[in-house]
Amino acid sequence: MGPIQDHAREHLVPTDKAIVMTRRSLAKAARNLEQGIEPPALDPESQRVRAAAVLLKRSIHAPEWAKQSLIDGLKQPVFTV
Repeated sequence: MGPIQDHAREHLVPTDKAIVMTRRSLAKAARNLEQGIEPPALDPESQRVRAAAVLLKRSIHAPEWAKQSLIDGLKQPVFTV
């Protein structure tokens, strides 16, 4: 992984927001672990989050469709287009 980097010399721009948020999240998890608080997302079931892109008829209420169709990914078929 290499030596620890000095991030104070970086010149991040607004599009690097994800990098900053990830670093903050990891630092918080490390501080919490020192206090005995388990890091988030250790449960494999919580990792079963996936993006979904679908085309629905205008008459279908998207949040209701999602509750019914995406509720249990273990029992649903996987589609890739």
